[in-house]
Amino acid sequence: MYKIEQWTTLAVSLGQLQHDLSSIQRWDKFNVGEQGFPTIILGTCQVKRLQSVCHHAVEIGEICEVCMHLLESPLALAGFQLDRSLLRQAVRIHDFGEAVHIESGNDIAMPLKTDEHDRQEYEHFVQFLEGAYPDDEAFRDKMRRAFLLQFCLHGNGSLPSNLMADLKAHHRIDALMFEAIERWGYFIYALEQYARFQNADILRDVLLRNAKHYDRLSQELPGFADVIWTKDMQAWRTAFLEEHGTELTY
Repeated sequence: MYKIEQWTTLAVSLGQLQHDLSSIQRWDKFNVGEQGFPTIILGTCQVKRLQSVCHHAVEIGEICEVCMHLLESPLALAGFQLDRSLLRQAVRIHDFGEAVHIESGNDIAMPLKTDEHDRQEYEHFVQFLEGAYPDDEAFRDKMRRAFLLQFCLHGNGSLPSNLMADLKAHHRIDALMFEAIERWGYFIYALEQYARFQNADILRDVLLRNAKHYDRLSQELPGFADVIWTKDMQAWRTAFLEEHGTELTY
């Protein structure tokens, strides 16, 4: 049972986390402007919508739900059942460690991330848990496992090996589903920028960098090729790149 002291500690910790994650901007590699000053203010000259990590949490939470809805039947037919609680927790908290980058104000783009970045973010997340839930080790352990789901299939020697091995052995389908949600989330944001602001740069980059992962997920995650990365979507990608080029932004 939590008392007022525990609720107060949690309230303060969550307030700080919201402040920090609201200050961390995603997609900064696509900022434009002279001498590094971005010209990405809402209005008629908008070239992309600003997205903080807090904004991203809303977006990816919804993508999680629609992907689980779309893949529920194909997964069941293949004999798999998602741990929906674990998956939702992982999606909700997977970027909480990004608050470690508060000084720079920008997250680290996936192509530029290293094992050391992941370690720093995990340790920052653990510090948050210890500050927010100092008297609840059971909940902290549950959240550490959820956070590590995103890494367990790809390995990282600087992260807890026992938890990673257990997740890989018992939650492989959940980890694949998490990757599908995360990578499809990149597409959804990029597609919005193209549809609303005629910004083809971000979408071109996402399609070039992620198509091989969508192809792999099509082989490993039942239903992904049937309802998400369909032949129609692949044909649309080909046509888009033929029109907008195949040069990466960075």
